[in-house]
Amino acid sequence: ALNVYEKAAVFAPANGDLQYSIAYNHARLGNTTQQGVTALKAIQANTRYLGEAWYLVGLAFQAERKFSEAAEAYEKSVSAKPAITAVYSNLSQIYQIQNRYNDAITVLKKGVEVSPTDGNLYISLTWLLSLADRHIEAIGAGKKAIEYAPNEYMGYTNLCRAYTDAKEYETALRHCNTALKLKPDDGETNYYLGRIYFFQKKPELSATYYKKSVNGLIEFTKQNPDYSDGYYLLGNAYLATSQIPNAILAYKKCLELNPNFGKVIYNLGYSYLLNTDKKSARD
Repeated sequence: ALNVYEKAAVFAPANGDLQYSIAYNHARLGNTTQQGVTALKAIQANTRYLGEAWYLVGLAFQAERKFSEAAEAYEKSVSAKPAITAVYSNLSQIYQIQNRYNDAITVLKKGVEVSPTDGNLYISLTWLLSLADRHIEAIGAGKKAIEYAPNEYMGYTNLCRAYTDAKEYETALRHCNTALKLKPDDGETNYYLGRIYFFQKKPELSATYYKKSVNGLIEFTKQNPDYSDGYYLLGNAYLATSQIPNAILAYKKCLELNPNFGKVIYNLGYSYLLNTDKKSARD
């Protein structure tokens, strides 16, 4: 298809829709640089698919870790065509990386206004609200997540975390156990179970689940090497199992991907302190 569109573009180089079709096929083939360049050509040639083209530009910038440029492209995509729901998730990720949690939450809320039954948007919203310590709102979003995406384990996992943060441990346990039925041995879910049993003063159970969480999160970060939150959770699991040098390495990897992640900076400092490296802890 790409070959045919490129041949057609030789005869109609100013056809914006042809340029968009070329950009779309580059995207499907994983040609990130060409995707971005051709999508910009489509925009300059007044393509009818303006929102989609800006979305492809944003994806290309995000892949190149040019986060400010990606955010600008996604914002233009939303303005041109609010119905592209994937844009809201990606834009919220950029805002999170920029330590703009309130903006990240706001854009996801706009996304659920556009697509009020999109469970995946609610799953992301639950996670961000928890990171922002807005636990009651996180519970509300989590309930929507499992309502609209009842077969997605992450909805139950994030709702489990929200209830744990709100100190409603029995309800949190129920949702974490549901998540494990959908995805056995999930590292993040096991980590939250370890936290629950820790708060309930059940150290043996807590240690068991923390140990399981390490193995699961190691596997998760192998499969998702560019996802900063995975290393954040892995660092927490290492910290909970007293593997302090490993926790430091995980947190440092997280900060390579997301340098402004405040909770990770704090946890890294605490880990250095436990490792008797007071200078690094102060820094």
